[in-house]
Amino acid sequence: MKHEGYDRSFYTGFLGELNVQDENYEPSEEGVPNASQSNIFVNLRCMQLIEESNPAAIIYVGGGITSQSDPLSEWEETVHKSLIMKSVIEG
Repeated sequence: MKHEGYDRSFYTGFLGELNVQDENYEPSEEGVPNASQSNIFVNLRCMQLIEESNPAAIIYVGGGITSQSDPLSEWEETVHKSLIMKSVIEG
């Protein structure tokens, strides 16, 4: 909020399963006992439904900006994400 000027409210960060045991894992010669893996995803879309006298939906989308990102392409991708969410609530 200090740098952005607003409260993000809904920011999910990452989600996924941590340290899931791999049933197909075969120990190495060193005898490493149980292998586990994590599958983590960054959720860049979410929605807040407001149930008041005038119901509304607020759509939150984000992007993964890197030094190699093309700003116009990233903006278009973000708009596309918001339109997908909009289509869900419009049915």
